[in-house]
Amino acid sequence: MTTNENSRFDRWADLDKDVLVGILMTLNVVELIRGASVCKSWREAASEPCLWKKVDLSKLEAKNFNRQREQSSQRVMDIVNGAFSLSGGTISCLIFHFYSYITSQHLVCISESTPNLKRLVLPVRDNDILVNEFEEAAKNWPLLESLTIPGSFSIELMKAIGQHCKNLSELKMMRRFDMNCAENILAYAPSLKVISLRCNRVHRDAILFLLKELRQLEVLNITHCLILDHFPKPGFWSVLPELDEFVLQEALRLKKFLFCQMRSCNVCHFQINSNGLLFWTQNNEAIWIMDEVSTLAH
Repeated sequence: MTTNENSRFDRWADLDKDVLVGILMTLNVVELIRGASVCKSWREAASEPCLWKKVDLSKLEAKNFNRQREQSSQRVMDIVNGAFSLSGGTISCLIFHFYSYITSQHLVCISESTPNLKRLVLPVRDNDILVNEFEEAAKNWPLLESLTIPGSFSIELMKAIGQHCKNLSELKMMRRFDMNCAENILAYAPSLKVISLRCNRVHRDAILFLLKELRQLEVLNITHCLILDHFPKPGFWSVLPELDEFVLQEALRLKKFLFCQMRSCNVCHFQINSNGLLFWTQNNEAIWIMDEVSTLAH
């Protein structure tokens, strides 16, 4: 019995590395970290760069993160530290879990271990990321090309992005989009080529401003958005059921302009009938995951 057990263990240890890497590629990040502790050959296989180009915490169960803020943030750090020990600094895509929480200090620590990061998807949970700490993190991401930010993300943080992430070309925002947002994007990220604002409340004048001023913009996604326009009474806004010709004319220069008309869109129509305007005021995991722009979906 002992001989057979040892023999079986030897066969696992001597498994062809390419085959083993293929098996490890089917595991989520936590399973992969655990697999690396099986034996020396498994750790060597688990350290292959192809396994660590993308670290996707969104594939994990929510129970890993449904805790107190500090506990959730520490859980994130425990996982990513395990990933860092195996990746050798090769991580180029980091996707947080929808329900995870990350402190500003932990975000800085993560940035120091991801110098080759090209895509970052921040969590939607109420993360109070401080400006100074975020700037410290942004300094470590000179190669960042794609960023997804939640509704709690302060638009003032765009300055740090503009100063240190010169390669940023894709931006997904899950927040109300007004003229302040549009002006900050023009000031600090004028080279953006792709912007997704899907399922948000967006101001018509802000969209028109982007289309006129952001000359390198190629793709704009405002699918299922609630389009707001100035109302004659100060402090009030009206909802536009359809985009007007001025916006559509300006959008003709884009390679792709993704939008829907509220009166004819089944998704928008259903949300109005069932929830009023709730659809455009809540953070929803499906909204966070899905996107008509394939490079921003995950």
